[in-house]
Amino acid sequence: MSTSIRIRIAALALSATLAAACGDLYSEPTPGNDVGNPPPIPSSQAFFDASSVAPKDFVQACPHNPAVEGAQCDATGATCEYGSSPDMHCNTTLSCGPDGNSGNAWTARPSVLCPSYDCPGGASAPIEGTPCSLPTDDGGAPTDADELVCPMTDGICTCSTGTDPAHAHPRVWVCVKPSTSCPATRPLAGQSCGDDRTCDYGSCAFKRGMRMECKAGVWTSASASCN
Repeated sequence: MSTSIRIRIAALALSATLAAACGDLYSEPTPGNDVGNPPPIPSSQAFFDASSVAPKDFVQACPHNPAVEGAQCDATGATCEYGSSPDMHCNTTLSCGPDGNSGNAWTARPSVLCPSYDCPGGASAPIEGTPCSLPTDDGGAPTDADELVCPMTDGICTCSTGTDPAHAHPRVWVCVKPSTSCPATRPLAGQSCGDDRTCDYGSCAFKRGMRMECKAGVWTSASASCN
């Protein structure tokens, strides 16, 4: 057998071998699995499409230790209240907002010193509707406060003349008892809470009354709904 014939036979054998190898890598589509419509990806391997879910606001409860004015914060729009008075004007309240340097910082809101020692305490029934007077300073002059909000064992009472001139009345103790699912005295803004609910603390009864809402585990102030 000539050398040229041997080369041709070897070449044909190599081609057959390669064709067989390539055939090992190919398989017909499994019946029912269209190449243009691949089978579903198992849930363990599926990708989550974030665009299919509407973004939700992240509400963060305030730190137990009072926030420091000027300190950096990351809960934009959060309000943190610290104190023991049912009157927000009397407590330390800070809000988290832009600091002018591409960051956020705690900013304190104005507050007043309230004479809580003049609060009667106890249950609201004995004093509700009875005349009252605002405390005076050391010189006998009335203080700047137009109302005195006091915590009671079953709610809050306020020495008030009404919510506004259209609803004015003689200065008396006006008392409010929240529903049984609510704390007796007003919770602080930014304080953590449980189930979602709305609690009213005189928002339509006196000037410094408030309506509080527990939502996403945090107490925040809510708009009043008065007739």
